Amino acid sequence: MKVGSPEWHKARRFKIGGSEIAMVLGLNPYDGGSRSDLYYRKIGLTLPPGEPTADMRRGIEQEAYIARKYVSETSCKLRKGKRLTHPDYAWWWGTPDRFAIDGEGRPGIVEVKCPRPSVYWRYEREGVPAMYICQAHWYLMHPAIEWCDLYIYNIVDMERILLRFEPEPEIQAWMLAEAEKFVGHVRTETHPDYDVAPMEIKPRYKPEVKIVEGEDWQRVMGRLSEGQTALKTAQEFWDAAKSEAETLMGDDTLVQGYGGRIASSWVDGRVILDEKRLQAEHPELSLDDYRRQGKPYRQTRATLLKGE
Repeated sequence: MKVGSPEWHKARRFKIGGSEIAMVLGLNPYDGGSRSDLYYRKIGLTLPPGEPTADMRRGIEQEAYIARKYVSETSCKLRKGKRLTHPDYAWWWGTPDRFAIDGEGRPGIVEVKCPRPSVYWRYEREGVPAMYICQAHWYLMHPAIEWCDLYIYNIVDMERILLRFEPEPEIQAWMLAEAEKFVGHVRTETHPDYDVAPMEIKPRYKPEVKIVEGEDWQRVMGRLSEGQTALKTAQEFWDAAKSEAETLMGDDTLVQGYGGRIASSWVDGRVILDEKRLQAEHPELSLDDYRRQGKPYRQTRATLLKGE
């Protein structure tokens, strides 16, 4: 059964998953993410979400890469997630991104998020949103899961947020009660027009960012801004010149004159290992055994903030 297919949504009608619990609790801030939206979708009055958005596609495509980054940082062993059901609650289910074993042999899961940089920076300023925290605690209700890591990766600037969650009985009891109540409304097809029992879910993680002042830092930031503009202008100028040269060269591969020399040729495309296919055809192999860890090096990335 393909994730996201009509059959998949039909099977979930009387079930609540980790990506839905925030909607049940009124903690999903996005359009189409309210409790009413979820209710109408469950009873079939509205269609399930259509094609994945650009943000969703980016997360799906980058998930394997980000999972490898997580492994290199934590040394946890990962395997692909699968659907989980709960031995005590028929309406509970979960499809975590990765199952994991930590260094102490404890079983857990890893949820991978790949937001666009502007959203990632908002998480740094304001904290990780409650909807992700609820998703982590939802999975922690399963008796086979002892911990949940939330790994949020900014793939543009190669920054990350890593949060570890352990079971919190008070939060779990609250979510279970609210989820069971919501499923009851779906079964009887009565609109869930009620207030959720109060529970404070604080956004987590605010990095310690040093706010710098002084003429030296003002000068550096100014030079970085000027340098970024100059680099962009130079790159555009260079790309336009190369394109014009290729047009003038036609079938020639090497030309020279006026103090310049241009060589042009076609090269084979980059060879990429199809890891998904390899794992599917040879599940007995662990790709981690064939990866090499390079030497650590310092990486500095400057990001110019809008409005400052």
